[in-house]
Amino acid sequence: MIYIAHRGNYNGINKDDENHPDYILVALAKGYDAEIDVWWHKNQFYLGHDEPTHPVVPSFILNRHMWCHAKNIEALEEMFYFNAHCFMHDQDMATLTSENFIWTYRMKESTPRSICVLPERTEQDFKNAAGICSDLVEKYKNDQTS
Repeated sequence: MIYIAHRGNYNGINKDDENHPDYILVALAKGYDAEIDVWWHKNQFYLGHDEPTHPVVPSFILNRHMWCHAKNIEALEEMFYFNAHCFMHDQDMATLTSENFIWTYRMKESTPRSICVLPERTEQDFKNAAGICSDLVEKYKNDQTS
């Protein structure tokens, strides 16, 4: 099971720190992957949910444990150029990532290639999924191992 910290959140929502590079690195140090919101703005990558807030160098998003959610079409284009693991969606129930995972939200079913997003907000069954992306991945991981 792949455990992905949503915007770096691994033990609950932290609006002040989510998508901050240092906060993301803490989640990675704890052994989680991280979903990050990526913008392309003024010829540079930025992290931030509603707007480009934290500048990052391309090598930051190229970490194999990053799941890069493009927040604008320019970010998606640039991430393809750099070969980052990326995807883009808005209200879609599912979308395909550049590494052929099925990023799912609000779906009850999952597949062995599914990443179930925010299962704490839905009734997703992630038993057969490849992973989950959650603000509470630490809880889910502990529940799976106990």
